[in-house]
Amino acid sequence: RARAGMSLAAAWKQRPWRHKSPAWWAQRVTWYPDGCFGPYRSAQEGYSRRELAADAAVHLTGVSMGCVGALLMLERVADPACPAAVRLGLGVYACSLLVMLCCSAAFNLLVTRWPASTKALQLADHAGILLLIAGSYTPLMVALCCGRTLAFVWTAGLVSFTAKASGSFLDLLALHVLCFLAMGWACVGSWADVSGALSPPALRGLLLGGTLYTVGLLPWACQRLADPNALL
Repeated sequence: RARAGMSLAAAWKQRPWRHKSPAWWAQRVTWYPDGCFGPYRSAQEGYSRRELAADAAVHLTGVSMGCVGALLMLERVADPACPAAVRLGLGVYACSLLVMLCCSAAFNLLVTRWPASTKALQLADHAGILLLIAGSYTPLMVALCCGRTLAFVWTAGLVSFTAKASGSFLDLLALHVLCFLAMGWACVGSWADVSGALSPPALRGLLLGGTLYTVGLLPWACQRLADPNALL
């Protein structure tokens, strides 16, 4: 262990990237192979090393913080006095959050190293997004007994996942965007219950989050913007 610690310390002290010039960081390299579903830059155009480093930092930080947050949340609801339905709903949310973060990190960080698995990595990334949206709904809808809204959200996610996995003519960007929006705003169908259960600040936060969620596709689609993936 002492040797391993010394080796890691020596490697960190050297940090070869510290001595790279701004031109090296600005140089674009091939990352996402041509054929990736979505508005990614072509393999020829590539991404700068600075963009890729920022993307990696965001993903690794997200996975780490997600693990800490999920553990803290589950620790708080471990009390036997907490209703079983609430524990189940929050457990689903915690799992969906970690799955999304890990799938996103796997796709964005490993796609160039595992080119033969590009489709599988993208499918996992897509599934992670759908799981997080549905998982975010689960605790609140279970607590409010809004089963129809919850069933609609999970069904819409299943439709998008099935279309993606089929690799057929159904795998359309328009269909996925429609499913994302339908899932994101499905709470409107149970608005009376939701607005009655949440405080005014929570409702404002919910509406703000929905708005940001809706327009969040813009920086991702605008590939001329620096670090689009890191921003998302």
